[in-house]
Amino acid sequence: MSNLLSIEASFLSNPQVKAGMNLQQVTALQRTMAKAEAKSFEHSLAMAKLAANAWQWVNSTEGKALCEEEGVTFTKEALGGKVFGYGKSFFCKLIKAGELPAEVVEKFKQKCDEAEAADQKPVRSVAALNAFAKALEQGTESGGAGEGGEEGEGEGEGSEPAIEVRPQVLFSFTFKNPEGGNIAVRIDSEGVAHTTADKEAVLEAIRLFTTKFKYAVNQ
Repeated sequence: MSNLLSIEASFLSNPQVKAGMNLQQVTALQRTMAKAEAKSFEHSLAMAKLAANAWQWVNSTEGKALCEEEGVTFTKEALGGKVFGYGKSFFCKLIKAGELPAEVVEKFKQKCDEAEAADQKPVRSVAALNAFAKALEQGTESGGAGEGGEEGEGEGEGSEPAIEVRPQVLFSFTFKNPEGGNIAVRIDSEGVAHTTADKEAVLEAIRLFTTKFKYAVNQ
């Protein structure tokens, strides 16, 4: 919790509020997720449930009564930022994911497992889950509509939406510059280059590699 007004801090210390919003679980999960190795989709799902529960409680009869009594108002932006430590956009995505039926979440996980079994890299994220749920609700395949809005093959009643998968990396290049400013480039199966380096710096690194490689193989 951060940037709390004194009245908000007092409100959140109320045992009834702590129980209603599961604040002890929120704090415990935040500490777990702070560890890099624990930043997983499963933890995001757990936090989504807590976020949805907290927002529902704030808007419940009990929550509204306590907020009014203490003179406190929690919008999604305030609750997400001050209690959960997230921006409004991501917090809204968490709430949406936390309100999804368990069978939808399980179906999304199953599709991800199937993609991994087929040597694909599914995107396991709250945003991807919400997109899958929306497509499932609408009964359409993700990206299935072609020009003119025509449906693709295999769609229709009983079909399931596709999940988002990451393009495979076809080529990668890394230059460990002894003077600093290392360069890393990846080109995926869709022909997209991924790098944080300047274009000219990348080209110069490739020219250097070409020179060094020619010298090495001709020795």
